[in-house]
Amino acid sequence: MPASYRTRFGKKGIITTKNKAEIMCRLATELRQNVTEVTDYDHTHVSIGNEHWTVSAQVSGLISFENAEIPQKEDPNLTDSMHLSDIPDKVLFDIWSAVIEENKDKLLSFEWRKLEDLPPYKGDYYKKR
Repeated sequence: MPASYRTRFGKKGIITTKNKAEIMCRLATELRQNVTEVTDYDHTHVSIGNEHWTVSAQVSGLISFENAEIPQKEDPNLTDSMHLSDIPDKVLFDIWSAVIEENKDKLLSFEWRKLEDLPPYKGDYYKKR
């Protein structure tokens, strides 16, 4: 089953090798957009997923890896939801590429943490870029 994406306003689509770069750039651009004159707390993230995992990125800089496939017994440090924060686009694109390619080893090579182990929030990371 191919990977799919979701925009800040819920538009969904399929990712192919032909549109992969375009879709990832479009999602990163959406993270930086002010979509309303007031702060929009309902539409703050974009995501790429496959039937096993989803990685979403929030305007705040929070990256969430939702794991529905890799058992904890395979990696005791891995939980159902792991996180990163304030990462540059290149790293985010590498993570999303691992999801698209269903490359578990590459996906797990990043320094995922539990939410409570992340540094404190300092402002909307992607809007500052």
